Amino acid sequence: MPTHRVNFSASHSVQRTCLNGHIISNWAETESEQMWCHKCGARTISACPACDGPLKGGRKNLPQQPSKPDAYCMHCGKALPWTEARLEAIRDVAKYVDGLNDEDRKILSEILPDLASTEPTPRTELAIVKMKSLFKKGGSTFVDATRKLLVDVVSDAVKRRLFH
Repeated sequence: MPTHRVNFSASHSVQRTCLNGHIISNWAETESEQMWCHKCGARTISACPACDGPLKGGRKNLPQQPSKPDAYCMHCGKALPWTEARLEAIRDVAKYVDGLNDEDRKILSEILPDLASTEPTPRTELAIVKMKSLFKKGGSTFVDATRKLLVDVVSDAVKRRLFH
């Protein structure tokens, strides 16, 4: 499937981010390439691994820059490595929660993409309802771990509905 490349070069620079989601630079095309993260040691990228589309960084001529990277590629729509790592970590945590069974874990995998978007999808409301049910079954350890892992990849509205 061909991807459509969004050309943002007139308004934004390219971002360099490590595979864990730490922003290294919002000006990757003008600064030296730092191949390893100074915070966690992970390899850094400036393009989507799936489609090679550049990551959108800082807006040109503005001092305030993005403090967290995009969750999904603007060119192909795939989860970027730090988003996929968080979703996989939530699936892994669920494997160790006694209150959740295999069907619960399957439901969790199905609803995570609708929760982990920066804007609501048509299925976000249903995903919230299902997640709250899983929280009751999984208990406080599951809720706490999930909150920490989802905080950077869900919208503020979803955070409020899930965790308050």
